[in-house]
Amino acid sequence: MKKLLGSWLTILLFTGICAAQATSILAQQKEEERKNAENERIKVSKNIPLEIYYFEQEPFAFLQNNKPTGVEIDILNEFAQWALTRKGFKMDIKYTPFKKFEDFYKSVVTGNSFVIGAGTVAINEERKNDVIFSSPYLNNVSILISNGSVETIYKKEEISGKWKNMKGITTKESVHSQYMEELKKKYLPGLTIEMVKTPMEVADRIGQQANYIGYIDIVTFWHYLKKSNVFIKIQRAFSVNNEKFGFIMPKNSELHGLITEFFESGFGFTATKNYRDILEKHLGYEVISTVEIRD
Repeated sequence: MKKLLGSWLTILLFTGICAAQATSILAQQKEEERKNAENERIKVSKNIPLEIYYFEQEPFAFLQNNKPTGVEIDILNEFAQWALTRKGFKMDIKYTPFKKFEDFYKSVVTGNSFVIGAGTVAINEERKNDVIFSSPYLNNVSILISNGSVETIYKKEEISGKWKNMKGITTKESVHSQYMEELKKKYLPGLTIEMVKTPMEVADRIGQQANYIGYIDIVTFWHYLKKSNVFIKIQRAFSVNNEKFGFIMPKNSELHGLITEFFESGFGFTATKNYRDILEKHLGYEVISTVEIRD
């Protein structure tokens, strides 16, 4: 009886392993079929109606002399040029700006299959449920900033006593809003958090009022320092490293395979002189070494 039971258990275990392997193989086949269908449809027409949705913020994506420019815009223009010279596809580009991050993000999620979103979107597993990411085009560090008159915190645990009267400020539905909620949950349960439209508004408010703290990207911090002489500073104990920005596409995207090849073929776009030139055009040496993709 024991031998018979052992045999049945072995058979059941083997059957379960085979079923799991079969499911994995089927998933891989479906993904390959999707990519092949995507590429075949693009090949039917040499003209691609590329729609670039962008969240307006310097120096990433903004208007200059009534023309979109910035780190993200210039990279996507390089993508369009690569598609033309390497693949023979002409991108008919339409730019659509957004003032609020949450509006930008939701519009990409529900966009058509030729939409690409540029909005300094940090790549994470939660967002992969909503969108498809390109390969990363920029590293990032999210930093907690305060007015220069606020005491520097060296140990996170200190803020419960020293910052109990502070207010938080952030942009809605951004990773920074998540970081502020985590800060509130762990250290400052009484923290009130205000929402504004852009990261620069976060920096402006903190520069004007010493009772505010908030997260912004390190490039936004650099850009603020270029524009203002107001003393704001990084509270380095709370920095979040190892983030990466990627362009986003709706789940039905027909451009994912093409932009993946653009970024990853050969040594990769981020290894080219054109990539470095874009960073040097829009950023300062103080941040380029921190944010450029090297591998």
